[in-house]
Amino acid sequence: MKVNLGAGLQAYEHKGYVNVDIIKSDGIDIQWNLEFGLPLRSDFKKFSANFFLDDRVFADNAVDEFLCFHFLEHLTTDGFMRLMDNMHDALKSSGILWVKVPNGEHTRAAYSDPTHRKVFTRWTFDYFTKESLAAYPYTTKAWRILEGYPKVNGSEGDWWELEWKLTPDK
Repeated sequence: MKVNLGAGLQAYEHKGYVNVDIIKSDGIDIQWNLEFGLPLRSDFKKFSANFFLDDRVFADNAVDEFLCFHFLEHLTTDGFMRLMDNMHDALKSSGILWVKVPNGEHTRAAYSDPTHRKVFTRWTFDYFTKESLAAYPYTTKAWRILEGYPKVNGSEGDWWELEWKLTPDK
């Protein structure tokens, strides 16, 4: 199973994914506020019964990939930490978390949008690796950053986006 979190109006771009977002829009399969973590079946109204293995929509070790494209920066720190733990549990050990966020070193990209609550730098996800786990005691769930990441996307003088691929270090 592949899941697109914070799919927004671009849900149509990711065929074959379960699209989750707080907004109601064409292509959104589950309307849910991800600030509260991954959805629970008892807590939302729009759902498809074939997603349920227990109270969580996405059971432990059931997801192959999570996409989080320009969505995580809209969460509070508490919401971000909660969701990171939930995704860690839901991903298979070979699963991928694919993240794209505004570059915190790019003022316009990171700070201009008044709905951005969180800023990311090239080192943000280092805090979640076993080598560092500087995010402890907020989490004990470690991640591995895949080779070649993070990437800084954009063009010379306009490096506006950061990208990671991570896998749970289970």
